[in-house]
Formats: sequence, C-alpha cells, structure tokens
Amino acid sequence: MKNNMKSSLWINHNFMFIWFGNILYNFGFQIYIISLPLFINHSTGSALAMSTIRAIDILPSILAGIFGGVIIDRVNRKKMMILTTLIQFLVLLSIIALVFMNEVEVWQLYILVFFLSLGGYTFWSSHTSALPQILTKEQLMDANSIISLTSTLITMIAPGFAGFIIASYSYITSLSIFLFCLLGVLVFTLFVKIPDQRVNSHKERNSFWNDLKEGFYVLYSEKYIMTPTIAILIKNFANSLIIGIILFYAANGLGANEKQIGLIFSIAALGGLISSLVTPRLRKFLPRGKIFLHSILIDVIGMIGVTLSSNWWMMAISFFIRSSGVTMSNIVYSTIRQEVTPNHLLGRVAGTSSMLMKLTMPLGLLVSGIWAEFLPIKYLFVIATVVIATLYLALRKHSFVKVN
Repeated sequence: MKNNMKSSLWINHNFMFIWFGNILYNFGFQIYIISLPLFINHSTGSALAMSTIRAIDILPSILAGIFGGVIIDRVNRKKMMILTTLIQFLVLLSIIALVFMNEVEVWQLYILVFFLSLGGYTFWSSHTSALPQILTKEQLMDANSIISLTSTLITMIAPGFAGFIIASYSYITSLSIFLFCLLGVLVFTLFVKIPDQRVNSHKERNSFWNDLKEGFYVLYSEKYIMTPTIAILIKNFANSLIIGIILFYAANGLGANEKQIGLIFSIAALGGLISSLVTPRLRKFLPRGKIFLHSILIDVIGMIGVTLSSNWWMMAISFFIRSSGVTMSNIVYSTIRQEVTPNHLLGRVAGTSSMLMKLTMPLGLLVSGIWAEFLPIKYLFVIATVVIATLYLALRKHSFVKVN
C-alpha cells in the first residue's frame, strides 16, 4: 500500500510542479548563501559583518512567524507563493545592480537581505502549508523525504558549483543564477492548482488577532509539536553560535579557499542525503520520537568534530555528520506537524513554530560575531557542543521519545 502511495506521487501534477520549483529554488538559494557572505568577507574582512548579515537573514522568520502564518491562512496560498517569489526576484535584482555598479554598502545589503529573507520565509510557509492540500496523510512522509532528499542532493552540488563560479567568474554571475532560478520557480508555481483553504466567509472569520492567538494556542496545546519545537529552538541557538562565523573561520582560520569552502558544504550535504534515504526506513524499527532523539546525539558527535577540526576536510567530515542529524530531525518534525495540525491552521502553526524555533538565533549570531572579533572562535564551538549535549540528556527521559 505504501509503495502505491509513493508511486502516486509521481502522477500528482501539482506535487510535481511544487517539487520542480523546490529544486530550482534550493539550487539558486544554496549558491546565494555561499556567495553573499563570501562577498561581504571579500569586501570588509569582518566576522561581525558576516554574522550580522546572517542575523538579519534570520530576523524576518520571527516576523513571518508572528504575522505571516495568519496571512497565509487567510489568502490563497498559491497567490502568496507567487507574490513572495516576485518580491525576492526584485530585491535580488537590486543587490546585483548595486554590486555591478560597485556602489554597494554593507548597510544597503542589510536592508535588502531583510526583505529578501522575509519573502523567502513567507514563501516556504506557504509551500509547506500547501502540501497537505494536494497530498493524502499517507503520502506526506514520503513526500517530505523526497523533497528533503533532492534538497540535500542539491546542497551537495550547489556550494561546490558556487565556489567554482566565484573563483572562475564573479559574484555577480553566482548571484544571477539564483535570479534565473526564481524565474523558474515562478513559472512552475503558476501551473500548480491548490484548493482554496479559506473555508469561512469574510464575515465568519475571526479577527486577525484572534487568528494569531489561535495559532499560538494550537502549538502550545499540542504536545507532539511543542516539545520538538522547544528542542529545535535550543539546537538553533547553539547553531547560531557557529553559522554566522563558520565561513569566516574556514577562510581565515583554516586557510580554505572558495572552492574548498564550497566543498565543505557539498560534503556536508552528503550526510543529509543519506539521512533522507535512511529516515523513512527507520520508521519500521523505531518510534519517531526515538529517531528525533538519536538525531540530536548525531548532532553532538558532529559538533565535537567541528571543535577538533584543524583543516578544511576535517571540518567537512564534521559537517557531514551534523547534516545527517539535522535532516533526520527536520523530516520527523515536519511530518508530525503536518499530520496533527488541521489544514486551515497549518499556516499559523507552521509560522508560529518557525518563529519560536528561531527566536534566539539573531542574538546568538550577533554574540558570535562580536566574540570572533576579540576571542578564540573555537571556544564558541565548545559552548555549542555543551548546549546540544545537555539537550540530548534532558530529552532522553521525556515522553515525546515514545511518540510513534
């Protein structure tokens, strides 16, 4: 029966269009997130500037989580995906134009990246909320695994490709690839047919603020969602201590060049690829709560490796391990959230949970940038490792581990 469900995914045109758009978006975005920080490092040589751009990249997820989820549940999700893709296209075009004219200032990038990220997070909330409208509950685990698998495969290829493009051509060329990918996403989204989830008429709807509170209430009252949300919030804080300065550390601490930095992320993505293949099969032997717990332990092992890394390939292996754990937890979490949340509340719950999970990240990113300016970066890696290890020990006895 499960094989039949998986086979039917390939004849579901709506899923295929969303999936193709997902592939294009991820390919362009992975090139973008390598290219822009390296451009800032090239222009400023400042760890604080690099971590600040990452903090600004995360900040819109908080706003999108608070307000975007309510809006997504009140408007057609296809229209929202189209609008947010157009916003990202126009903002990215502005960034490319400033770089081309050689007149770009860091503060300008801060503003543009904020709006680009705001569009991106709202797009992904709409995208995630649309899947249960075009798939059955039985198909969601396989669909999320397929999306995660291809996204991770792209993450293997794109960073190395970005490093090659930057070294061989220019930052403008690498950023332009994301621009053309957004055009492709727009085309595929236009072909998707998503049922209108707005079951209530305008008069019957709650107020905006009541809808907003309802999203918080569902998240708070649903223990199967709330527990892993808090766990990922803690993991994300630990992660924020390193992601803002990891490119700076690789380039200036380990002496890695653009191609080697690209390879670090490509090799890391291989761990996610393997995890995407393995996670659905683990469901035959382990409850999902246990899989989630093991994913945290894998993350701890990877962080120990990051701390001990003395060259770029040791860092790559360590990120390979971390990526497998992160992908595993994301697949489990996304599937549980989609299954237990009523469809008309998915936008709010997805947005609210995303906001909570990333609430502490801007602070962690800014702290890491200031730290890297004055203190040894490896101490940050130690702190992050201790935080994730403590989370693992605390979650071992929690009832969520038994969730099937």
